[in-house]
Amino acid sequence: MRCNFCGVKITKTIPYGLVNLALARDPVTNELWHIVSDEPTSLQTFREYGERFDIEEEFLDEKSNGLQK
Repeated sequence: MRCNFCGVKITKTIPYGLVNLALARDPVTNELWHIVSDEPTSLQTFREYGERFDIEEEFLDEKSNGLQK
């Protein structure tokens, strides 16, 4: 399931925006994703963020494992 909201303001006290908000739930892990972007969002946005998080996790794993003796 995926929802896109374009041109919205976020936060309760001091509105920030206009931004694009994308919401989705991973059908396999049931994990909920919220993405706020100043660019248009689509299904491709979730693919790109997923790749980015995979790369960052690998980098952190390699960094922490490589520096410990």
